[in-house]
Amino acid sequence: MKTIRASHIAIGTELTSAQTLNTNSPTIAKYLQEMGIKNQMHIVVPDDRKLIMQSFDFVAPETDWLFVYGGLGPTTDDFTRDMVSEWSGKELQLDESVWSHIQDILTQRGVVVRDFQKHQAMFPVGAHVMENSKGTAHGFHLSAKGKEIFVLPGPPKEVQSVLENYLRQWIQDHSVKSDAEITEIWNTMGLGESEVAYQIENLVKDYDVVVGYRVHLPYVEVKITYLKSQEDKNKPLVAAIEKTLRPILIYKNKYPYPDFFKSFFQSRSALTLIDDVTRGGIFADFKLWVNEWDKQTVSYFNHPAPPQLIPNGTIPPHMAWISITQDTQNAVRVILKSDTLELDFDISTDPYAKTLAERKPLVLKEVIYRQLMARVSTT
Repeated sequence: MKTIRASHIAIGTELTSAQTLNTNSPTIAKYLQEMGIKNQMHIVVPDDRKLIMQSFDFVAPETDWLFVYGGLGPTTDDFTRDMVSEWSGKELQLDESVWSHIQDILTQRGVVVRDFQKHQAMFPVGAHVMENSKGTAHGFHLSAKGKEIFVLPGPPKEVQSVLENYLRQWIQDHSVKSDAEITEIWNTMGLGESEVAYQIENLVKDYDVVVGYRVHLPYVEVKITYLKSQEDKNKPLVAAIEKTLRPILIYKNKYPYPDFFKSFFQSRSALTLIDDVTRGGIFADFKLWVNEWDKQTVSYFNHPAPPQLIPNGTIPPHMAWISITQDTQNAVRVILKSDTLELDFDISTDPYAKTLAERKPLVLKEVIYRQLMARVSTT
């Protein structure tokens, strides 16, 4: 069984000029990774016929599934389908049913139907049309040159539509043929990247794995990647790494806090947050993580709470009250109150005394999350 390799080519001068960010290929690549497909290359090219053809040629030798994004519109700078047709040797032909569908949509929108718009209904011979229910630019799936080629529209919401209407199920059905890559990730805190690497390199030297390190403050990440067919062979290595990193390990694989707090606030639509420690970091994270944040009733203070805000007695089920304050010079006090919980504990800041001042709020934020999750989960 071989490992299926995917490459991504995003087309558009608006991307290469930094007018717009390419979010399409990361969206599809993330799903492919989850399904065990190896993402080989990501390329962004402008609306330039020569460069587009060169990009196809460049990725082809190392690619089994090719994903192409953008350039399926009706205007003269939308010629991706022409490039795919030329590269694959498959002539374009009109799909009458798609053309009829496009005319219906344009008419409903009050747009004059013009003959040049017919180009959006042209597809290479043998291609399967991938429905786009959010626009007039349908994608297409073509088998050519020993590869599976998927051509998607540019707007992200339309890429999502094609993913849900066709791609997701196709990938699920065909990814089972791949010798999937497994990536184990450990996130540590307390040692620098070079010291962590020093401890790991001696462990991995006799194993056929790809090892990598990444600093994303306040963490140092260690990861190894190997094929599923080699999983049993690599179990001793995984065990050795976990033993070595245990004293500094904060979490493994998925970052746990977004899901935890999303669940915690699901039934608590009113929040009072007092935080004079993390410089707004916790507030910013909650705003990002919590579903329908705009419907939350939130009171936020970046200084200790006035007495009238300190709750007495039972808190209603829809409310939560969290206070994070500098209790003493070397301790942070954390209080959480809800209808079912009442926590009050200190976190020593002594272990972080040598942390750079600008990094300390970020480090303490992660320590607070870890303590809150552990204590709430065991209460």
